[in-house]
Parts: sequence; structure tokens; C-alpha cells
Amino acid sequence: MTVVGHDAPTRGEFGYAFGMTPRLDSRFVEAYWRDGYRVFDRPVFSQDKFDGLSALFEELHAMPLEEKRRRAAASTFRTDWEDASLQGLNMCHLWEQRLLEWLLDDEVIDLVTCILGPDVALFSSHFICKDPADNIATPWHDDRFYWKPLVEPMDAIVTVWLALDDSDVENGCMWVVRGSHEDPMIDETEAYDPERNLFSTALPEDKIDASKAVPVEVPRACCSLHDARLIHGAQGNTSPRRRCGYTMRYFSTALKLLKPVQEHPTWLARGRDRAGNRYVNGPG
Repeated sequence: MTVVGHDAPTRGEFGYAFGMTPRLDSRFVEAYWRDGYRVFDRPVFSQDKFDGLSALFEELHAMPLEEKRRRAAASTFRTDWEDASLQGLNMCHLWEQRLLEWLLDDEVIDLVTCILGPDVALFSSHFICKDPADNIATPWHDDRFYWKPLVEPMDAIVTVWLALDDSDVENGCMWVVRGSHEDPMIDETEAYDPERNLFSTALPEDKIDASKAVPVEVPRACCSLHDARLIHGAQGNTSPRRRCGYTMRYFSTALKLLKPVQEHPTWLARGRDRAGNRYVNGPG
């Protein structure tokens, strides 16, 4: 395995003492790089930590839009928040910094470093919640399309999709096109009805090899990990159960950030910078 020009990380590089076992074994990591994703079917956080994050999500989910606007306006980082982003809790760690307690926690960073190596930074986060019977689909997409102005290359970005509810086929779990992270990026997009889809622009369905698509079912408190280049999407939730996940995204610090930290705030999560980037919590 090679990660953005690095030799394959070894157990000692992850910050574990020799004789201790990393959270992800070599078979998991090899399967992740082969298929572009993997499910970690054990709790990511201790029960107390997970319960704390769940409680904070419920608080934010129920918060009136006017209060979200007020908090966003008081944030150090951005003043151009759109209501859709505020309501959808996209990048809300920039105005609710209690979330950094979980985003930078060793228990999740231990997973990420097993994939990317010892030097990693926080890229973004997003609570993605599908209420019962909302039937809003997430069309097939490749995250690189939305992140092109932010970082390059994009071959070492991991999304940790933490299940706050059980996520399964019935309530609209994520589907992925296995192995598509190895394919060239599809530049073509098409418009989707924003009333029925999470995104108004995404990949044309006739460009997707749906025969390789598989569901990614994740039990509550567990997570999936997937490559930013992997084509993925989800059907609407037609069930009587909610489906909520917290996407926690990280990148190898060997990648070059294309915007200054004031425009796209990132935090060094572990290790050191390798590309001349700067971070909210200090220089590289």
C-alpha cells in the first residue's frame, strides 16, 4: 500500500507502543484501499462519549433557525452562511465548537491514521439526517466534484460515517460503487430536482455502473470509512425510522490546501504538516 507517495505505514508510526494492536488490522486496511470503503462494526467511541455526541446532535437538530443564524454570525470563521447549510448542520463545528471534542478525539483519529498514516488533519463535517418517510434521495456523486477548489490531490481523504441511528437498506442507507475510487473522475454532471434530492447537481445515472453498487449498512454507534473519490449515493428514507449519520472527514497533511485557513478552516488532528499548510490550531 502506498499513501500519497509515502511508504506503507507501520504499526509504530501510528502512535501505538510496540506490542499494542492498532484499531484496524492490515486486512481491513488492504480491503479499504481495494474497494474504497469498509464498515467498522464496533463502537467508534466509548458509550459515554457517544451518548454525549448524540445528545448534542439532538440539541442542534431541534435548534430554531434564528438561533443557528445568531451563532453562525458570532463565529470566528464565516459570515456567509446560507440557511440550507445551517438547517442541514453542514460544517456546524465552525459555529458549534463543542463538536471538536469528538472530531479530534483519539478514538476516531486512531481509525483514520490506520488508513492515512500518522499525519492527519480535520477537513470537514456534516450531520446528514433523513427523517422518517422523507424520501429525499442522495444522487450518485463523487466528493471531488464539490471539493475541487479546496485541496489537491484528493487521493488521501477519508470520510468516517458515524451512525447515530441504525443505517440500513430500509431507511435509506448509503450505497457505494465498489472500486470506483480507482476510476478516472467523471467530469459530466446533470441537474436533479432539489425538492426530491439532497443535491441539485450530481453524476448522470447512465454513467454509473450500478452492477457494482452495494449497500453500506452500519449499526448505531459504529461507522463506515470511505475514500473521497468513491462514487456513492442513497435512496430516500421511506421507512418509519430516522436515519442520521455524522460525516467526519480527514486528510493526509501531505495534501496541499488550496485556500487559506481563514476561508476553509482545518485543524491538525495528529502528527505534523507535510505540505506547507497552516491550521486553526497552529502552523504546520
